[in-house]
Amino acid sequence: MADFIKRGDTWQYRMYVVQPTGKRERINKGGFKTKKEARLAAAKLESNYDDGLVIKVTEKTLAAYFKEWYEVNIEPHVRPATKRHYNITINTLEKKDIGSYQLKRITPTTYQKFINTFGKHHAMWTVKKMNAQIRACVKQAVFNKELPRDFTQNVKLVYNEKHSRDAVWLNGTQMKQVLSYCLDYVQTSGRPINHYIIIVALLTGLRLGELLGLTWADLDFKAKTITVSKSWDYVAKKLAPTKTKSSMRTISINDDCLTILKQLRDYQIQKNNINADSQIFLNHYHVVPTPTGLNKTVRGVLDECGIDIPGFHFHSLRHTHASFLLYSGVSVLAISKRLGHSNTRITLDVYSHMIDEMQNREMNKITDTLNSLF
Repeated sequence: MADFIKRGDTWQYRMYVVQPTGKRERINKGGFKTKKEARLAAAKLESNYDDGLVIKVTEKTLAAYFKEWYEVNIEPHVRPATKRHYNITINTLEKKDIGSYQLKRITPTTYQKFINTFGKHHAMWTVKKMNAQIRACVKQAVFNKELPRDFTQNVKLVYNEKHSRDAVWLNGTQMKQVLSYCLDYVQTSGRPINHYIIIVALLTGLRLGELLGLTWADLDFKAKTITVSKSWDYVAKKLAPTKTKSSMRTISINDDCLTILKQLRDYQIQKNNINADSQIFLNHYHVVPTPTGLNKTVRGVLDECGIDIPGFHFHSLRHTHASFLLYSGVSVLAISKRLGHSNTRITLDVYSHMIDEMQNREMNKITDTLNSLF
């Protein structure tokens, strides 16, 4: 219940509310012309508290709030590789001025200036990832009624074009060259596991962690499928959950891919003493290859094939697979599910340059077709 006190010509109310911690807090507010106005305001405040609508603005800085939000909501549920990305954001906020600002005092303009400055020296995906993490944290603060508005809304991302590496891929001819080279290599060079991985990456589009996490039990030779149910965490060096729920999927594979994998399995049965639970891509030391070693092999294969594509790395094999399917007329929906994307919007975002190129090709085809009439 509120108490009402007349101060000179105006009225004020005084009331106590109980915070979630159980602590009672006194609230005073005056300046009302009549006692009735003070009663109505106090009743509304009491009702808002009962309905959980009162905003109790946090006094914490952005850096402190983000770190606490991460430790409570993110850290217990993600893999070590993902934790590293959040720790980069934490370190950045602790070093930049904006991190020392109280959350409630950051305006959209202040945040945009931070993105403008940060983006001048960082690649698109770095800026995009950091902004997404900060946005998620701020949205949680608004949801928790600890912040009255989302200052990250409508921010325009700025990034350094020179540092931003667009998706690169092999064209159809180059893809055939690389496949042919690797197929010959695995037949003549003691079953080099890295080259097997390159072949399967090109023919499936699986992420590196997904490939390294595959066991022989995940391969169904009769159904001609591979089931992705886990991933290899090459930081922690152990099997871990997939990147997202949508990453758990079963994809079809072609006969050539099956033949290559069967050859590898037969070889490993003879030489490496494998079983159904063994990971598919173990070398003769029963060790999973490292990303650094695989990237080195990929660049070596491209050199041997006389292919020069700046910025090409192992993940580009996944882009190559997707681009080949797109150019072959496979629907974006089917490709999205095959790649393990949660929705087609992600697929369209990642391969927007490729799709634009395809549209230009189709436009040229239309004009060439019409020109043939004359």
